[in-house]
Amino acid sequence: MAELSAHPRLARALLEGARLGCLEQTADLCALLAEGTRETGASLLATDALRGPLPEGARKAKSQWLAGLSSGAAPRAHGTVMAGAGSGRPAPHALERAMLAGFADRVAMRKPGQDPHGEKIEFLFASGGSALVPNHAVLSGHDYFVVLDARERQGAHQARATTQIESLLPIPGDLLLDNETGLLVDSDGPVWNEARKKIRMVSRLAYGELTLSESDRDFEPEGQDSGHAAAAGALLARAVIGWDPARVRAASSHDLLVALPVGAERREELETLLARLSLVREADAKFATIPDFRLAGSLGPLVLAVLSRHPSARALESASDSDWLEPLGVIPLHELDLWTPTQIQLGPARKSRIKYNLIQPPWVESRLQDFFGVKKNPSVLKGRLPLILHLLAPNQRALQVTQDLEGFWKRVYPELRNQLSRRYPRHAWPEDPEKIPPREG
Repeated sequence: MAELSAHPRLARALLEGARLGCLEQTADLCALLAEGTRETGASLLATDALRGPLPEGARKAKSQWLAGLSSGAAPRAHGTVMAGAGSGRPAPHALERAMLAGFADRVAMRKPGQDPHGEKIEFLFASGGSALVPNHAVLSGHDYFVVLDARERQGAHQARATTQIESLLPIPGDLLLDNETGLLVDSDGPVWNEARKKIRMVSRLAYGELTLSESDRDFEPEGQDSGHAAAAGALLARAVIGWDPARVRAASSHDLLVALPVGAERREELETLLARLSLVREADAKFATIPDFRLAGSLGPLVLAVLSRHPSARALESASDSDWLEPLGVIPLHELDLWTPTQIQLGPARKSRIKYNLIQPPWVESRLQDFFGVKKNPSVLKGRLPLILHLLAPNQRALQVTQDLEGFWKRVYPELRNQLSRRYPRHAWPEDPEKIPPREG
């Protein structure tokens, strides 16, 4: 294209014009653009300038180009040079195709949804950004244009420069579908819908930054490929938690739990679930793939997985314990309950909640009398881990913490019994608490 002594954009347009059989008209338009003179108040439509004679400088440039093309000095990478030029009928929309070839990245689209009778209309650029132009009647009926000339202008009192369009060539939108510049992208993937507060699947055909067509549908987690699922989780992390996915993955379990948009009760339930899982992973080799949620970076991937399966703003609040276990894929809830029950039976009619968290061993808190008749600490992990017992006085105040109930009965209780008998005379304090059946109620 250097042999044509023209700007690369114009040279590309000239070659395509020759191939499509509209070289004369393409050369006229390119020559006017190279001349760079435009009368004040001239039409924005580039084709209007072709109605008059070419200025002297434009005529010379055109002659040089035509001579170069006819001599065969120009490259032939885009088809047979001069094919159809000067004879026969040009290809449909040949001039538009030729100029689009040279200005493929300079496409503009009328912004949808504007007042058709407004004083100005806004054009969006394929390269990003926009510009306002007077709403002339000559622009009506067209949605897509090649911007052949535009200038950056900044007034004395303007904070930044604005783009001023000088010359446009309307084109049919279908021409963008045939363009082979790599600007046309057909995509289909998850997008956060702020109005609906949920993930939607969006199919989009775009030319650069311009959306040519778009449709959306419900995001169905089942059957999504791993890429779409991961993208949905990342979108929800930003929208629901307000964190970048990388931060979610690296965070400590404590910090991430605090950041989750759930109520205090549900947050405590989730910590209990994570603590139970961390215990189970150490109890049996078949659970070794469960993360140790006491370590930083362990909870984030699970949170992202849950989000990808429940693509709405209330995903984390509404997801059940089973939903949280599903991405792990190794232990259903009923089996977790066997290994780490959430309560123990103290007497025929009394149950006590087992408390789990990520920084302490599991424990039970109940009145001392509730353990009469119990010889050893209750346990979890199918008898492998004794529970810490928080023994309370009748007034619910702490008396003793022990992981050795048998030793407590022998070494501590006798002296404690004397104190409790004086302080709570209406309560029974047997000499041998191991032989007394657990109290009811």
